[in-house]
Amino acid sequence: MFDIPSLPYSEYLLNVKSPDKSSSEYEPFWTKHINICKSGVYTGGIYISGWLYYHLNFFKTELDVKDQWGNSKRDILHPNFRDNEFLLDFYIRKAEQEKKPLMIFGTRRFAKTVFLASRARYRTTMFPNSRALLVCGSSVDLKEIENYINQDAKMPLPPFEKMESIGSLEKNQEIQYLFKDKSQNNFIRGTIMSRNVEAGKKSKALSVAGVTPSEVVFDEVGKYLFSEVYSNLKPALQTDLGEPRCSTIFTGTGGNIENSKDAENIFLNSYDNGFLSVDFNDIRE
Repeated sequence: MFDIPSLPYSEYLLNVKSPDKSSSEYEPFWTKHINICKSGVYTGGIYISGWLYYHLNFFKTELDVKDQWGNSKRDILHPNFRDNEFLLDFYIRKAEQEKKPLMIFGTRRFAKTVFLASRARYRTTMFPNSRALLVCGSSVDLKEIENYINQDAKMPLPPFEKMESIGSLEKNQEIQYLFKDKSQNNFIRGTIMSRNVEAGKKSKALSVAGVTPSEVVFDEVGKYLFSEVYSNLKPALQTDLGEPRCSTIFTGTGGNIENSKDAENIFLNSYDNGFLSVDFNDIRE
């Protein structure tokens, strides 16, 4: 078992300058920060997961800021570290440890779309041959996530400047991220896949069959009935050893009464449905 490193916030990637590419320190510098995105890190005795470190230091999104004259504007920056992100990360890790799915439902201004884009980018950037799966109920919701994914991809940090992307979630159902080897041949680094189940249409319930994902997120589950889709995906979520391949995250902000029945049932009866039961006393320990 390796030791998880400790790092003060002042030495986080977003707070330091990269060495010049010609410097002997360049490769060790980036290797260190990329490895932290996999191992996580302790800061002031508090554990920050690999994804959360990636989210704060590698991922970029639009934020509201003030210009020098005090006017509000939107700029593309690293996300803020709020209580929301810490709480979200804590329970995603807990769900992974207990090998249970997790539902995050009924709250707004939680930066849900940003977090979904960040999770997909993290998985396919940091872990070769990974396949992140996004299940959405409409092309509108899918397009919104894709916009955030593409926005980040346009501003890569130095180690990923040569990574190219092809495809579209909305049109091709996947985005492939490519690197070139020494012979200038493309190889696939990772893939983000999408399935638009069109508000839970019966004909779309089997669209997830045959997929072997490394990360799964169901978006806006209050807008469509998803239980049949999830049932069809479950066989692919088991490894050959009979263990969960990954935790499945369900997110949503609401919907009409009829289409939110599946989400309401799980949200109100998480334990009986085999989902992680959240106890906020956990985070105080």
